[in-house]
Amino acid sequence: MVLTVKSLGFLFLFAILYGSYISEFFGSVSMILFTRIKSRITWSIKKIGVLCSLSSVYTVLLLLFEFAIGMRRVRGWIFNQNLVWTLISLFGMIFPLLVVICVMVNWVSIKHGIPIGICAALLAVVALQIIAVSFFNNNFNMVLNPLCFNSILLTAPKLMFMKIFTDMLYMAAASTGLLVYIDHMDIL
Repeated sequence: MVLTVKSLGFLFLFAILYGSYISEFFGSVSMILFTRIKSRITWSIKKIGVLCSLSSVYTVLLLLFEFAIGMRRVRGWIFNQNLVWTLISLFGMIFPLLVVICVMVNWVSIKHGIPIGICAALLAVVALQIIAVSFFNNNFNMVLNPLCFNSILLTAPKLMFMKIFTDMLYMAAASTGLLVYIDHMDIL
């Protein structure tokens, strides 16, 4: 299963809502703000932490809504270990994906504005989606492409852990990149 168009809508809703969460401070108030704080790194870590918290809440709500809709469509569903494993796996994939998209939108938005940031994220997601569909059953694609979710992952815990670990690495790399960028940029 590749993330559906409906799911991509939820991803971009989050990006639209919080795509300027960090970048909004780099407009007219940046000089006032950044001359009064001791460390841009500390400030950025707090902002990214809040973004991670918002992403986790959004992911839980998304999964609850999808689960509630699915319950209405399936008769005789069973709350068992497989369902819990699936929900945990989905959380482990969607949460870092939301953070990465939002961090990247904020990063691009600092210099080019929120519309360019959203468009850049959309293009990246569409490209990854095309790759996810083209190489759907490839283990390399399943683990490295954050938009590829194959049911094989649910039956192969080792692959799933590798995928979640890779997604968390993407999140850490994007967050670290934004931190370094903010720390080294000139404030006008």
